[in-house]
Amino acid sequence: DFHEVCVPESPAGRVAAEMSHALFATLLQPKAVARQALASDEAFQSAAAMLFSAEGSMWSQVLHSGWPVFRLAALAEYELRTQASSSITMQRLYAYDEAEGCSEEQESLHQLSVLYAGEGRTIRIMD
Repeated sequence: DFHEVCVPESPAGRVAAEMSHALFATLLQPKAVARQALASDEAFQSAAAMLFSAEGSMWSQVLHSGWPVFRLAALAEYELRTQASSSITMQRLYAYDEAEGCSEEQESLHQLSVLYAGEGRTIRIMD
């Protein structure tokens, strides 16, 4: 069992390992099942609660844990997106929801963030 054998003892290591395991397991499921799993927070509920707890330092520790949490999350988004014919960057770039009530400045920040994180970026902006 993964949780008995492989999970690190540190809280941040445990969160990173559990989220990585849940994301990887989701990627191995048929797309319809995986999309449903990602739509609910069931698989990630306890790990996410720990990640976003009031302790504050958990985020940095998870980020530097060595577990590919965020790369797996991006891969899950890429593999399980609803429009397989267009890139995830283009799907997210001009995504707009009036109900969010974002200002023009907030929408610009969203677009810049999507472009920066977009697929195909091959160089680092700063060293």
